[in-house]
Amino acid sequence: MNEPTARPNVTPPRMVQAITAGFNLVANHIYIIILPIALDLFFWFGPHLRVKSLLEPVVQDMLRQLGAFYQAQLDANAEAIREFYMAILEQFNLFTFLRSYPVGVFSLFSSSSPAVNPLGSPALFEVQTVGLVLLYALVITLAGLFLGTVFFREMAKYTGENLSDHKLRPIIWHYSQTVLLALILLLLGLLIAVPLTLAFSFLTLLSPMIAQIVLFMIIVFLLWLIVPMVFAPHGIYFSQQNAMSALLTSVRMVRFHLPGTSIFLLVIILISEGLKIIWRFPPPTSWMALVGILGNAFVSTALLAATYIYYRDGLIWMKSRQQNIASSSVGNNGRIL
Repeated sequence: MNEPTARPNVTPPRMVQAITAGFNLVANHIYIIILPIALDLFFWFGPHLRVKSLLEPVVQDMLRQLGAFYQAQLDANAEAIREFYMAILEQFNLFTFLRSYPVGVFSLFSSSSPAVNPLGSPALFEVQTVGLVLLYALVITLAGLFLGTVFFREMAKYTGENLSDHKLRPIIWHYSQTVLLALILLLLGLLIAVPLTLAFSFLTLLSPMIAQIVLFMIIVFLLWLIVPMVFAPHGIYFSQQNAMSALLTSVRMVRFHLPGTSIFLLVIILISEGLKIIWRFPPPTSWMALVGILGNAFVSTALLAATYIYYRDGLIWMKSRQQNIASSSVGNNGRIL
């Protein structure tokens, strides 16, 4: 009787190995970071598309109404609060929507474009109507998703085994699935956020203490819901799946190895956000800010590569485990008792 063929010992994805491989990959293909660098340079020196003149009267009216309700509490901090909101309006730039989600190009300045740079101040253009704001936001977001499509496709080519240009689906297919994925996540977010916000507001009126407990439970629930979807873009670009299949594959893989994946994602976030504090040390008026742009582009791209490698190894391990379980089930069913 022939002995069954031994299956290769496939291990779960390793966090340290994935991160190390991600940094090595980007170091060997350094041109991949050109797109993040170019986007940050645009945010730094390019024009600003602002909504200050449109929203400033709204903010001022809001502050007056808050002052009427909470006069005693706001009197001491009224000027600080006003300056805070005015600073947000000064730095808000519609072009930062080029840093799109869930697929997009990484940027150090996407949260707020610098109002000054070593050459002076950027050109400022005010948007005067709400309709134009919505139109510009939509068009810029779609452009950002396209840039993200180019960026994520390049990463897939270097992390996929034998995945070259002729084996990738057309870029328009990837772009359409990326837009579809963004719409699915947006719709899902609205379906969840609206009732949760209403429930939290109602509980705040009844009991602030209970509301705080419920808020903590909501955050835990959202993390439980969001984390399994984090590899959905990888399914589109690495596995060439459509948006819905990529979502389901991501959920299955993360649920299969939830503790290890959660720790991996936490470490990735801590590295990225922790280093951003360092990258932002040089003021935007100094040419030393270029060091922060280069450092952020390299590290963020390397961490993205690490997620691709982790996803690839996770898929291999999950399929191996499923095959072992199926083989064991067939063997047990065929056993004569």
